[in-house]
Order: sequence, then C-alpha cells, then structure tokens
Amino acid sequence: MKVLRFQSLTIMISVLLKLLIVLRNWWVLSFLRILNLIWVILERRMIWRSCFQELSK
Repeated sequence: MKVLRFQSLTIMISVLLKLLIVLRNWWVLSFLRILNLIWVILERRMIWRSCFQELSK
C-alpha cells in the first residue's frame, strides 16, 4: 500500500514538473513576443518621428 502511494506521489510530482516546464516555456515565449511587439512599436514611432522631422524641415 505504501509503495503504491509513493508511486502515485512520484507520478504526480513528475506531472507537476512537466506542467511547470511547459508553463515556463509558454511564459518565456509570450514574454519574448510581447518584447518583440514593444520593439516594433518603438521602431515605428522612431521612424514616424524621423519622417515628421524630415517633413517639417
């Protein structure tokens, strides 16, 4: 009985670890995507700003 309980516990722990790894990877990916989005937006704003400066000259 004790062995069975121990086995189920280890299985649960391994499943939790896998979930954690998956979630972490997903979080990292989404974080990178958000960073990329922010970078693109900033880049566009810089381009717009330079365009406006060129136009106002």
